[in-house]
Amino acid sequence: LKLPYTFIWLLDDPMLELSESVARQLVFWLETQLNSLYWTVYKLEVHADFIYLYADIPGDANPSELIRGLMNRSKKIALSEDETLPEDLWADAYLVLTPGRDMTDREIQRFLNFARF
Repeated sequence: LKLPYTFIWLLDDPMLELSESVARQLVFWLETQLNSLYWTVYKLEVHADFIYLYADIPGDANPSELIRGLMNRSKKIALSEDETLPEDLWADAYLVLTPGRDMTDREIQRFLNFARF
């Protein structure tokens, strides 16, 4: 049984941006790792200041554990590509939507604005 989830997590420092090389590595390695866990990734976007993921996930997982795992995985990938990034890469604010769905750009922007202010 797979359940749909939508996740958004953002950089802790609003002045920081992920480089294109870090973004490419995040997309590649997150997709690789999540596919190996039998997740069905519908949309994975790495932006300069946040990551958006919409996927079906096997089992009845704890949403808080899922997002913390994603944040930890993505931090390790980003730091391996760019050692100058801070250890506290991700903000404490995040979004987990269940049942998940593809969110509109406006919905994503409203969350980002809320989380940053």
